[in-house]
Amino acid sequence: MARFAPAAALAAFVLIAAAGPAASAPPGASVNNPNVPTGKGDAILAVTASGRLEPIAVRIGGSFVTSAPEGETPRDRIRMEAYASILTHQGRVHVIFGRRVVATVNAKIANAVATIGLPPSVALGRETEALASPTLGGNARTARTQPTAAQRAAALRLAAEQIGTTPSRLIVLSLTSLDLGRGTAVVGTVNARGSGSPQGDRSLFFVAEPAASGFALSLGTEQTITIGDPVDQVNEYLVDAIDVGNGKVGLVTRLAGYDDHSFVIYTRAGNRWSPMYVGGSAVH
Repeated sequence: MARFAPAAALAAFVLIAAAGPAASAPPGASVNNPNVPTGKGDAILAVTASGRLEPIAVRIGGSFVTSAPEGETPRDRIRMEAYASILTHQGRVHVIFGRRVVATVNAKIANAVATIGLPPSVALGRETEALASPTLGGNARTARTQPTAAQRAAALRLAAEQIGTTPSRLIVLSLTSLDLGRGTAVVGTVNARGSGSPQGDRSLFFVAEPAASGFALSLGTEQTITIGDPVDQVNEYLVDAIDVGNGKVGLVTRLAGYDDHSFVIYTRAGNRWSPMYVGGSAVH
């Protein structure tokens, strides 16, 4: 009977998972061959309303996967490493909503897609997603909810000031409150109608956090959207937040474009958030 090295076994299982029926976890893996998924990484995946797990990033040895062997794209390698991580952790993932683990569930990987059954406590939608990881979690003290009326008013006032308009002129695309480690933050995406021809609208993704004055923006990223040009229509939305190790919180967003998207992971730098990772898109 033929014997297979652990790395070859893992590669075979991941290839089956990527192209065929659901697979179960193989024995250990080798880190000696860069062309073979190791299963050793910390995988971060988005959870959609249908229960699909979309690979965002994989960190191995403290560094995010950003390159791939010849013949593959970085997104291919991220997907393979993410699936390998799931398989080597008994095919289970932690579901993170509001930077806290709300369930640990079995994942199914088949035909290049990973899926889970959504926990009853998590209600997802078009602009409401969760995170999943076989190894990472979160320890928020409070649940992710809708902002109170006072939180909403304070956050939208700051957002309007950031893009030079008034709260009444904002179109609120998403708004949620969650614990990012310094009290309850309000995170949202808003648009403001522009003028001129072609019409140029402005989109803002922002984080408002408790401060001495009530709330202050700790993150604000703007996009200009040219109405009538769908290729130029980009918005940034919250996915959720996750503890990435060493006491750091990772704030994960989706940059949604016309025909593709990417993900951003922000971490704190003092009192502000700065991107530590951009990827997960076909263009990266």
